[in-house]
Amino acid sequence: MFCEENLKMLEKSGISYVVDAKLKAMSKSMKKEILAIHTQQKNGEDSYHQKEVLYRGRRLIISYNPVMAAKDRKDRQRLLDRLGKITDDDGKVTARKLIKNRGSTKYLHFDAETKIASVDGGKVTPYCA
Repeated sequence: MFCEENLKMLEKSGISYVVDAKLKAMSKSMKKEILAIHTQQKNGEDSYHQKEVLYRGRRLIISYNPVMAAKDRKDRQRLLDRLGKITDDDGKVTARKLIKNRGSTKYLHFDAETKIASVDGGKVTPYCA
């Protein structure tokens, strides 16, 4: 829904809207600004907070929910733990051993030539901790 074509159509039709935007689809500078919301909290508070910024001439409301962040952290760790169980000592796994959950594959690097996948620690970004 959050694409320029859809937003222009909504605006042209005079429809007020709220749409969900994915962080990974945004520029690096915007990601950095968005992720800074949590780090800007005073005294290390971990509470719900929000901020408004302009993005491509539109109002973007950014929110941080510590309950959802904790759930996301737990889900990520569960996926990484599952991958740890099926990888060998080098952190590699054949594609056939991969679990069916597609969410796990975002933490893997696939070598098309050898058909081997390995856990890519670089894909676990600092803001996911």
